[in-house]
Amino acid sequence: MTKTAEIAAGYDAAVAASLTMPTASPTAQDVTISAAAFAAEDAEGLAYVMQTHATHRDELLAAVAAATTVVAVQDLVVSYAV
Repeated sequence: MTKTAEIAAGYDAAVAASLTMPTASPTAQDVTISAAAFAAEDAEGLAYVMQTHATHRDELLAAVAAATTVVAVQDLVVSYAV
């Protein structure tokens, strides 16, 4: 898996986890239903969660783009706060 694919997968997992806590293995349907419920109950909160994860994803992608060696890319730790 490339580092950018790892970053994208981490983003998807973080969004899914944020929307479906405490479900351990959410399905696509769980995510869809939870996102709709979250949007209906707290649209600003949903926007904040999505923006927070997107900002971190973009920071990680920028770090990959700025890396000057393969080792520097490999050393980037991909993690998201959930």
